[in-house]
Amino acid sequence: MNNVEFVTKVAYEESIHRSLHGAKHAEPYLDALRIAARSCHVEGIFDDATFNEHGLAIGGPFTGTAA
Repeated sequence: MNNVEFVTKVAYEESIHRSLHGAKHAEPYLDALRIAARSCHVEGIFDDATFNEHGLAIGGPFTGTAA
């Protein structure tokens, strides 16, 4: 998944969780977007990143940030 596809997926997950569960439940997705925004200039930074059963990014630059 390239950087743009990855950020698009995380933004989609954030908007879905915000609309279904409220702003508090969307915060981990916003945190992932912040990390992605700081990291997306590096080509291939998200190659090792995956998504857990809740759609939250794990692995890659998100190692140690999943709740």
